[in-house]
Amino acid sequence: FADSGIAIDQELTSLGVSALFQAPIAPSTNAYFLGGLNYNLVDADITVDPGMFPPGVTASMDVDDAMGVHIGIGLDHQLNKNIGIFAEYRYTVLDLEGEITATNGIVSMSQTVEGDYDFGLLKAGVNFSF
Repeated sequence: FADSGIAIDQELTSLGVSALFQAPIAPSTNAYFLGGLNYNLVDADITVDPGMFPPGVTASMDVDDAMGVHIGIGLDHQLNKNIGIFAEYRYTVLDLEGEITATNGIVSMSQTVEGDYDFGLLKAGVNFSF
């Protein structure tokens, strides 16, 4: 919406649980597949550029938190008894619904919006075991 004078700032926090199936593919190396559910907390703010709208025009946005699902694949390799490395790709499928409201102080308008918010995440890291 860059040219419209409307800006949306959105943050997504995703809390998930996964089931994992793994199989050895080499000494100290496993491949794994995972799938699970996510609960997604959405915080979205909308602002209007006062230079592009009449004085007093404001907007607000309310997006519902939603459940989603994820699937993924990965590799982990144990370097020694306590340290391992991993790489993983996870894809999340999420449908969001919300409402945008605009007002000029006298008249208000609301519009329900919905859409797919699917995304992929590539992770790599180090695991420490105690």
